Amino acid sequence: MAIPFLNNINLSDNQLQNAKLHVTGTAPTAAAGQIYFNSSDNKAKYYNGSSWIDIVASTGGTVTNVSSLTTNQLTVADGSTVPKISIVTAAVSNGGSALATGDQIYDFVIASLPTVGNGTLTVQGTGVLGGTGTFTANQSGNTTIDVTHDAQSQSNTTPSVSLSHGGTFTALSSNVGVNSSGHVTGQTLTTFTLPTDGLGVETVTSGNTNTITIGGTSADPTVAANTAAVVNGGASLATGDQIYDFVTGEIANIPSGLSFEGSWNASTDTPSLAGTTPANGVFYIVSVAGSTSLSGITDWEVGDWAVYVSNGAGTDAWQKIDNTSTLSGAGSAGQLTYWTGAANVAGDAGLTYNAATDALTVGGAITAGGVMTAPGGNSGEWNTGYDNMITGFSDSGSSTITLTLTQQDGGTLTTSFANPQGTGDGSVTGVTGVSPIAVTSSSTTPAVSIATATGSAIGAGNVAPGEGIDVSYSGGTATVSGENSSASNKGIVIVAPGNDISVSYASGTATVSSAAQENNTYAVTITDTATITHGLSSKDVIIQLFDVTSGETVYADVERVDTAPYNTATVTFATTPSNSIRVLVQKIG
Repeated sequence: MAIPFLNNINLSDNQLQNAKLHVTGTAPTAAAGQIYFNSSDNKAKYYNGSSWIDIVASTGGTVTNVSSLTTNQLTVADGSTVPKISIVTAAVSNGGSALATGDQIYDFVIASLPTVGNGTLTVQGTGVLGGTGTFTANQSGNTTIDVTHDAQSQSNTTPSVSLSHGGTFTALSSNVGVNSSGHVTGQTLTTFTLPTDGLGVETVTSGNTNTITIGGTSADPTVAANTAAVVNGGASLATGDQIYDFVTGEIANIPSGLSFEGSWNASTDTPSLAGTTPANGVFYIVSVAGSTSLSGITDWEVGDWAVYVSNGAGTDAWQKIDNTSTLSGAGSAGQLTYWTGAANVAGDAGLTYNAATDALTVGGAITAGGVMTAPGGNSGEWNTGYDNMITGFSDSGSSTITLTLTQQDGGTLTTSFANPQGTGDGSVTGVTGVSPIAVTSSSTTPAVSIATATGSAIGAGNVAPGEGIDVSYSGGTATVSGENSSASNKGIVIVAPGNDISVSYASGTATVSSAAQENNTYAVTITDTATITHGLSSKDVIIQLFDVTSGETVYADVERVDTAPYNTATVTFATTPSNSIRVLVQKIG
């Protein structure tokens, strides 16, 4: 399993030794600049942002070296990639290996002609030569004799050929043969073959036969683009004309919509629309209200739309989109709206609603034409409750007491009861004790007391302090408290937490545990570059990351904060991780 790095790796100018490219038989999902080795065709490739390119092939296809097999005839100069080939010439000589120009051949022929005496020489053209003349051998001046060559039919051609590795060409390689009359009698030609050193392009293949076709020969390949009409799922390329035909065809299939032409004065019919039949979807917005009839519609207000419909509505006619059914008015937040006119509303401070408290406030009287209902009753019950409200209280009588309650509507409620003290002096006639309460002495003057508590009887008792227990009394209340323990006194012990020690209590039991792990570690889950707050107050922390889905350890750029109190760190990813990342922090020391 590969170790995922989620950020760039800087080797700081150090070597990456004994490494090899990613080997796979299929091209991986890539970003521009990525490289791999294809095990199917044994080629190293790089991704240019849109396709995989053969690294070796992309640098080939040019001549890298040209040399001359006959340096006395041909010379090569001016670089290996763009060489210049020149012919070496020299004067005509016996055994000369260089080629000769026409001028050099002329000079050689003239110099080779024999000298004559002072006789009269006659030049007579024969065969294909015409013209005649005479001159003396040692004359003081020059004599011109015209010797013409009869016209000969000829067909001149200029052959050309494009050479590749292993191609051939023929060139003049030796002296031109000349007879005693100066006629060329023959020539020596040599066929030159270019070497096939394998440094150029030897073969070209198509990476996508749907788009690129390779033809010709391996030494002289041709590359052509495959094109086809634009279709859904089409794999071939498309020419500009094919794209144009497709787009224009699709545009022609798009149904026409609304076409805004401007404002319309419905009072003066400006511009004139009455009686017109424009294109489907043409519409105007009313700027001045009026009663101009468009297809029988005469109620036009500012903001209405006049739209001409010629399909989909069953008839060719003007239609109205009514945009004038709006209200005007003003108010404040929380105020309820009421009508001030046929098309006007307003708010009032005396009529408000509080959504937070669900409270309705009415500053004046509420007039209801029917029964108002609310939780607990209706308006009829509320009126009855108001009428029966008690507004007064009085009593009368001595042996018999009468209580009188006066109601809001003037009615009264009365009740009577006998006065228990109306016929006696109020003396106690009897008191009975119930444990732990005891009663002694006479019935008219009883003595009441509380029995002392025992092991078998309920009664009054005092709480006595003991070892480790304190008791204090205040206002008849006993307060029992535990004494702090000491070397000479048993008491209550409280376990105090300390460094790396935590203490918790439950049902009178103290639990002591080590807090070192909790106090020195931190963990959090992130999804992208983030600053984490571990709160460990130190830069001496180990930070490790893992993929929460795969469980693999991953690597990112981790930077600890360099300012006190050293409680944060930044985790940076070059690209957003595909899964959530768990960050583990451990304090050292």
